[in-house]
Amino acid sequence: MKDEIPKYITQLKYFKKVIISCCLSALTLSACSSPQATSLSNSTPEKQQTNESTPSTMLEPDLTLYPVEVDGKWGYINATGEMVIPPQFHQALDFSEGLALISLKLEGKWGYIDTTGNIVIPPQFDDAFYFSEGMAKVVIDKKVGYINKTGDLVIPPQFEPIYSRSFSEGLAVVQLESGMGYINKAGQMVIPATIPIAHDFKEGLALVNGVDGFWGQHGFINKQGKPAFRRSREILSITRRPFSEGLVPISTERGRGYMDRKGQIAIEGQFYNALNFSEGLAQVETGFVPATIAERNADIKGKWGYIDKTGRIVIEAEFEDTQPFSEGLAAVSKDGDSWGYVDKKGKMVIPPKFDYGNPFIGGLARACTDIHKCGYINKTGEFVYIDPD
Repeated sequence: MKDEIPKYITQLKYFKKVIISCCLSALTLSACSSPQATSLSNSTPEKQQTNESTPSTMLEPDLTLYPVEVDGKWGYINATGEMVIPPQFHQALDFSEGLALISLKLEGKWGYIDTTGNIVIPPQFDDAFYFSEGMAKVVIDKKVGYINKTGDLVIPPQFEPIYSRSFSEGLAVVQLESGMGYINKAGQMVIPATIPIAHDFKEGLALVNGVDGFWGQHGFINKQGKPAFRRSREILSITRRPFSEGLVPISTERGRGYMDRKGQIAIEGQFYNALNFSEGLAQVETGFVPATIAERNADIKGKWGYIDKTGRIVIEAEFEDTQPFSEGLAAVSKDGDSWGYVDKKGKMVIPPKFDYGNPFIGGLARACTDIHKCGYINKTGEFVYIDPD
């Protein structure tokens, strides 16, 4: 599958910072939205991602059940590791709003099951995506439409599939030959499809590029399609990320900082890199701030830590790599190889012993050890489920 994310990133064994840092760093700036059917499982199904797995707003799966693969078939376990939906699907992805995407055969159509494993929307779509706000994006004959939870096609297929998105805050980005715009849940075009690049609405604002008032740069519009504010002159550029918890990373002459919803600098530029806030803390990279283009292109790396909304470093920058906080814990690595988890005080509560650090969702996180034992761990770092050999 393709779009819809931050859904997290479709069944990737390893969850790279560049993929998830803006939701929870950006992949592309094409239309941001929730990444499509994605899973925290070990194996990657044949279905690939589209541009909905970009940085704007990633749908977080409501994981009360977790997809697992046994002998080439997919089923679901619960939070204790018990198999509650027997392996029977060719592909099975995370639950969202009580429904999960499944496919019954190779190159087959896509449909949805409920949490009991019953097929509630029969496989019939060439491509399909997570439910968001009661609607799901589907592809039929290379055009995008939208269904409700009973499978009714409430918005007929008519949009281009590459950059059309799932619903976010009542609106969905859609693509026509004329450009990108926004529709409401009745299928009405409420912001004309004339925008070169458009992203999901997040906290009432949407990141766009190439519309009047932004001089070919990125800026934010409101739900009337108008520029939301005029940013401070000290801000050189806005990073390709949405607002998160009222702030968005920006670039200044002194480094990366944060802008508020009025276009003013909230945290002064001082970091080599800065990512979105999650649960009150944001990942920042300290160290050398480049002054020239040549220096910016150089392979210069600092250390990562976490700041609060005053810009104060609350977890020292001592990590080679980090992930956003999720359910009170964040995955960190001091050497770039072994991953553990810290709490919001910086205490290492799960020792570094995993190949990578995926976020906790519903109390579990996908993990692999250095001896390639993979499965789901709980917040004590213990495996509650281990993949069969």
